[in-house]
Parts: sequence; structure tokens; C-alpha cells
Amino acid sequence: MRINRWVAAPCIVSVLAATVLVGTASNAAAIPSGCTISYGSQPRPGGGTQATASSFCASGTGEHRIYVRQQHFDPSAGPIVCIGPWVPVGSYSTTGITPHTIVEARVETR
Repeated sequence: MRINRWVAAPCIVSVLAATVLVGTASNAAAIPSGCTISYGSQPRPGGGTQATASSFCASGTGEHRIYVRQQHFDPSAGPIVCIGPWVPVGSYSTTGITPHTIVEARVETR
């Protein structure tokens, strides 16, 4: 059976265009949005409290986590990086932080 090339070419172009559109839509929909950062504290098992930083994303799909970079009181000690776990949208990603200066806090998404 022989296929007319004038019929086959537009079909192939249509399939490729649909593939690009579907791939683009799924990537855009996978990005969490409406994300916020908050600070608080949690009780420690042995007593006292632990300072925390959290991220929360209200919409979209995919995952997010909190990332905090702090500067140690002694500059020669280098940065302190605190990272929370990857969690789905609608959940809190929380990490303990130190009493040192916060240089950067952001929500990472994937």
C-alpha cells in the first residue's frame, strides 16, 4: 500500500505539534505556585525549642522544599545551609535553623 506524501506530511506535522503542546502544558502545570516562607519553632524531644523555617505552596502540582543559607558568627567558619525535604503541594517543608544570620531563604520547586 502506498501513502501519498502530500497526505502523510501534514499528518506528521500535526502529530509533532500536538506532542510539543502536550509536553509544554504538562511542564507548566507541574510548577508549584502561591509559595510562602514562614519562621517558627518546634519543641525539642529533650526539652527546649528549635527555630525553624518552612515553605508552603498552595497550588499547582509537583514538589517544593525550603532552602536557607546562614552566615556563621565567625566568618571563617563558612556558610550554614539548611534544607527541608521535598514535599507535595499543600504540605509544609520544614527545616531547623540556627541562631546565625539568614543570608538567603527561598522555596525550591520541581
